[in-house]
Amino acid sequence: MTKTGCFVFCLAVSACLVIVSEAQATRSITYLGKTSDITNFTGMGDIGYYFPAFDAGNNRRRTDSKMKFSMPGWLDWEFNIFNSDRTFSPDAGIVSWSPFIVGVYATQENGSDFVTTPGGHFGRAGQAVDEAAAGNSNNTINKIHLGASTPSSFIMRVVLDTANGQNETRGELMARGASELDGSVDIRRSVPLSDLTFNNIPDVYSFRYDGFLNDDFIKMRLNSGSSSEDAAFSAIMFDTVGSGPTSIPEPASLLLFSLGGLGIMSLARRRR
Repeated sequence: MTKTGCFVFCLAVSACLVIVSEAQATRSITYLGKTSDITNFTGMGDIGYYFPAFDAGNNRRRTDSKMKFSMPGWLDWEFNIFNSDRTFSPDAGIVSWSPFIVGVYATQENGSDFVTTPGGHFGRAGQAVDEAAAGNSNNTINKIHLGASTPSSFIMRVVLDTANGQNETRGELMARGASELDGSVDIRRSVPLSDLTFNNIPDVYSFRYDGFLNDDFIKMRLNSGSSSEDAAFSAIMFDTVGSGPTSIPEPASLLLFSLGGLGIMSLARRRR
C-alpha cells in the first residue's frame, strides 16, 4: 500500500471509530448561540413550538390559554399544575384567584412585539412569567417529558426580549436535562451573561440536545437578575439538527466531508 493509501485508510478507520463513539456517547447539551433581532419564526420549530398567550391581551392567564402550540407525541407537556409531571413550576404560589393560577402564568404585555410563529400565525407575542425567578434562579420549566421516539439529537430554541422591556431574563437562562430512571443525570448548559442583552426586538437562544433517552426530561432555569423584576420567556421551539439558524451539521457529516476532500487532494497529487 502506498503512503497516500495508508494515510487515507487510517483516516477512514479513525472516522469509523469516532462515529461509533458518537453513537455510544452520553447525554450532552451544547449552547449553539444567539440569533438577534428576529420577528419571523417561519423556518424554525419544524419539530414543534409553544407560544404562550399569543395576541391575548394584558391579563394573567393559564399557561395553556390562548397559546399557539404544536408538539409531537415524544415531547410531553403537562399544563395541569397539580399533576406530578407538570411542565411549569408552582414555586411562585397563587398568583391569581380569578382565574385561579398557581406558579407560572401567561400574559401579553402592553407594547409587545408583533411576530410570526412557525405555523404562520401573526400577532403580538406573549410571555410565560415566573415570579419565583425574580432575582432568583428557578426551574421555570420543571419537566418536558421525552418519550420513546425521542431522536438522538435535536435543537431547543428559546425566545426572549419581546415584551417592551418587561420581565427580562438577564440573570440566567439555563437549559437542563435529567432522567426519570437515573437520578445522577443532571446536565446543565447556561447562556453566557454577555449574550443576555435586550433591545426590545426578539432574540433566539439555541441549544442542541444529544443522547437523551425515553423517560428523560427537559428543564429550563430562569433568573431575572433583579428582585424587583420577574423573569419570562416568549416561546420555545424544537428543530431537527441542521435546520434553522445557528445550527451545526452532524459530526459524522463533517467527517465524511473531510474524507471526501482528502480523497480529492490525494487524486490531485497522484495526477501531478
